Parts: sequence; structure tokens; C-alpha cells
Amino acid sequence: MKDFSHIIGQVQDQGTIPGYLHQYLDPYITGGPQMRQTLQQQFGRMIGDPGQFMAGMGAGFQADPGYQFARQQALTGATQAAAAGGMAGSPAAQQQAANIAEDMANRQYQQYLGNVMGAYRTGLGGLGGLEQQAYGAAGTMAGSLANYLYNQQRLALQQQQQRESAMGGILGGVGSLLGGLL
Repeated sequence: MKDFSHIIGQVQDQGTIPGYLHQYLDPYITGGPQMRQTLQQQFGRMIGDPGQFMAGMGAGFQADPGYQFARQQALTGATQAAAAGGMAGSPAAQQQAANIAEDMANRQYQQYLGNVMGAYRTGLGGLGGLEQQAYGAAGTMAGSLANYLYNQQRLALQQQQQRESAMGGILGGVGSLLGGLL
């Protein structure tokens, strides 16, 4: 985002900014750099060490209340199926139970990470939107300042031309008067 604050500050010091623009645009203009800094920090964390970033995201993981019940039901079903097939307690039945438990735990953790990352994406998107509003507000302020200063210069030029025209008219009238006397 372009930083227009130095231009705005210089013009403000000259007392030429219409004050009504500030009340509407200043909160966005001053908030933009903060949003950009936060976004840069977050993106830096993500790309700097993605493994550590993901570990931090997963640090608060706790299985949801229904997980233990669903896990127990799945394991009980697998145990009963193995018993019905005459395989209860066999290494194959134990391996199948371990695979079921591991698969369920992985799905639970992946679902958790998906939810956390979704919330994180929403937060980053919100910060990005605020930063874009700040950029737009700064651009609006800069455009308004440019128009204001242009109009001030144009008015000064018109006034100068009017003075010169009036002076030319006076001098022309004096010249005519003198020419008539001679």
C-alpha cells in the first residue's frame, strides 16, 4: 500500500485540506499500516517455518465429545466381527482395531485443523479487506488533495489574469484618453 501520510502531513501544515475529509478518511488511512504489518507478520510465520506454524495451529486440539463414543463403537464392532469369524484376539484383528482407531484420530485431527485454518483464513481476509479500505481511503484523500490544490492554483491564475485584463483595460483607456488629447 502506498503511504500518502507525508503528502497529507505537508498539505495539512499549509492549512489547505478541507477538514471534513479527515473525519471520514483518517481512521482508514491510519489503520492501514497496522493491518499491513499484522498481515506481513502472519504471512511471514506461515512461510518462514510452515511446520512450526501448523504445530502451533494444532496445539489446542482436543477430541470432540462424540469422538470417544464413536471410537468405542467402531472398536466394539470390529471386535465382534473378528469374534464372529473366529479371529478374536488374533494379530490381524488387533491390527484392524489399531487401524480403525488411528484412522478415526487422523480424521478428527484433520477436521480440527480444517476448522482452525478456516477461521484463520477468514481473519486474514478481514485484515486484508481493512488494509484495502485504507489504501482506497488514502487514494481518495490524495485525489481530493490533488483536485483541491489544482483548483486553488487555477483560481489564483484566473484572478491574476483578471487583474492583468483589468490593468490592460485601464491602460488602454488612459492611452485612448491621452490620444484624444493630443
